[in-house]
Amino acid sequence: MKKNLRTRTRIKHFIFKINKTIINFFRSLFTYHKYLNVKWSKDLEKINTLDDFYKLYKIKLIEGNVQQYKDQSKYLDIYSKNASKILEIGFNAGHSAELFLKGNSNTIVTSVDIGFWYYCKFGREFLNKKYPNRLNVIFEDSKKISKVIQEKYDLIFIDGNHSYEYALNDLKNCKNFSHRQTYIILDDVEKDKDFQRPYNFGPTKAWEELISEKIIEEVDYVRFDKARGCTVGKFIFD
Repeated sequence: MKKNLRTRTRIKHFIFKINKTIINFFRSLFTYHKYLNVKWSKDLEKINTLDDFYKLYKIKLIEGNVQQYKDQSKYLDIYSKNASKILEIGFNAGHSAELFLKGNSNTIVTSVDIGFWYYCKFGREFLNKKYPNRLNVIFEDSKKISKVIQEKYDLIFIDGNHSYEYALNDLKNCKNFSHRQTYIILDDVEKDKDFQRPYNFGPTKAWEELISEKIIEEVDYVRFDKARGCTVGKFIFD
């Protein structure tokens, strides 16, 4: 019974993803003129928040973000406010990057994102002008991250491609960018299988696999809602 339910859920998720892709394509075409206006605007720093910016320019988001859950925002702030350098895999609309930049005026954020959603470039332009010289958004497949990043970070937040293959690859790669005190946070982990959604399957499986292999030591696991949780850990160095 549960297996059939999970199969139906996967099918619905697949159809939903196709619909979002089509919407994204057309919005990308119809908003390009807005992007040019944003790119050359000198007044963006006067806008208070990323949400205000999207509302002003009538940019409709397709995916969710961490700021939709106040408890998650507060939780991430606890780990990020003392981090000098933060690596983020999965920029999306820029809400988690904004959270990190607001939390500590000295924090430098590097974000890696494939740049699929049409609004990614809007978020990058706004945050770069709102927080000059503190954000570096790299539009690249996270599998190639080792070719573009050589630094060590105090905090790594992973909220990128949610497939098992990508989640596992992102976690393993991030050990190269960690020191012994680096916290790594993986989003969308749901350990209760009764509440899992398709976007939980990959991250949860990858995390539990690396815990069992003693590659990562889990520090904390918290749920903000059903199918909405994250894990915190540190890499184990010999």
